Amino acid sequence: MCNSPSSDKENDQILIRTGETGGSSPLSSSSSSSSDRYFDSVVGALEDILVDPAFAAFQHDFFEMDYSVFTAERPAGVGRPLECTEIFLRYTDLVEGYLEGRLKETIEDFSMEKFVRIMHSQPERLTGDVFDVLASLVDFEEFADLVVDYGKDTERRLSGQDIGEMLMVRNLSIDI
Repeated sequence: MCNSPSSDKENDQILIRTGETGGSSPLSSSSSSSSDRYFDSVVGALEDILVDPAFAAFQHDFFEMDYSVFTAERPAGVGRPLECTEIFLRYTDLVEGYLEGRLKETIEDFSMEKFVRIMHSQPERLTGDVFDVLASLVDFEEFADLVVDYGKDTERRLSGQDIGEMLMVRNLSIDI
């Protein structure tokens, strides 16, 4: 079932399996190179994975366990505890495995090594949400910012719920 792309530049196609139909659709363009089409197909698949509710739930569950370690108040000049680095390494392993597994399900002949090689050769194309998430896998500070933002959103949401729970609503009847 795995077809390797043709070496003839005009006939190069990257086959992507679609989740809805289970079929394959070719991505081709005579004006772009095979590596450009491959790069675009991987980025497109990553975008689909990152907006999938399953990935959001995966990330939510992970951050929910550990965000308080990143958002805890510390005295001035004191960095994050070593535990944050351990959390980062665990996150990196889990997300890399998740993304690579999903990409292999989606793109025939997917190779992380090939995708990384193309990314290194085209740094000007590394913009957008997909690359922010990928940066969080290799840049501790990017990851920490992601977790802190999650923690702030969670605490804001929780404080809003707490205020709502403290309010009592009663029906008043006024006889006129």
